[in-house]
This record gives sequence, structure tokens and C-alpha cells, in this order.
Amino acid sequence: MSVFSYSSTLQIKPTWTESLDVTDVTDRVSSKFTVELADGTGDNQADAYWKDVLTVATLATELLDLTALSTTFMGGTGTLNFASVKALLLINQSTTDSITVGGVTANQWTALAADTLTVGPSGQLYVASPLGGFVTSSTDKVVALTNSGSAAVDVEIYVIGVLA
Repeated sequence: MSVFSYSSTLQIKPTWTESLDVTDVTDRVSSKFTVELADGTGDNQADAYWKDVLTVATLATELLDLTALSTTFMGGTGTLNFASVKALLLINQSTTDSITVGGVTANQWTALAADTLTVGPSGQLYVASPLGGFVTSSTDKVVALTNSGSAAVDVEIYVIGVLA
């Protein structure tokens, strides 16, 4: 019997200190966002994940089909078909070039964004929808990763969701 679970925490704690004539004034804020998913297919649940590092060649586009992700796990191979994505993390490993996420392509996955998003050098894009998730379908499933930079870009990708 296998059991799946997922947990992520994003914490933001900026501090601003300004020196005045007689004293220092400090402004602090804190925000913490936690996503915890139990094993299953309902709200606040997921049953699978996929991870890979894709190399996007210079002036090229790689297509990520969320309903046909190849995987090798514990000695076996297969294909994962996500019905919904509960969390997605993209990490641009380039320190010099940006990567464009999305854009017009056949069967474009519009749940993330109807337009494009740019992930700058060393940038990260994290989105989560722990309740219903970002739905995929046979015509709404492909994420385009485009590199218009001067060198190949490695993109580390994590997809957590519910299998079809």
C-alpha cells in the first residue's frame, strides 16, 4: 500500500530599518502560506507528483504536456496523466537568461495564465490551488517553455496533482 502526501511553506519576512536623528525605526511584516495535501483526489488532496529538469535550447520552445509526463520510478517507467494540478514549481537555473512560460501553442494550458509569464534568471514560479486544482483536459494541457536567450536554459519542474 502506498500513501502520498505533500507539504510546502512559503514564508515572507521583510524588515525595513530607518535611522532617524534620535532613534531607529523598524518596520517588520510577516506572512506565511502553507499547503498540505493528504493522499486522495478531493479538496486538499493529491495522489502523485512529477519532477524533472528540462533543457530548453537557445531560441527554442519545449512543450510540457501535463497529461503525458514520462516517468521512471523505482525501476519502472510510465506516463503520468494529471487531471488537475494542485501545485506547480518552475525554477530557472540560468543565472543570465529568462524563460517564458505559456504562450500560444496547440492545446495550451490556460489554467495557469491565458498569456505568458516570464521567469527571470535564477527566478522561481510557484502556484498552488489546493482545493480543486488547476484543471487539465484533452484540449487544455500543454505548457510552453520558451528560451529567447543566448544559451541553453535548464528548468527544474515539480508538478503535484491528481491523476486522471
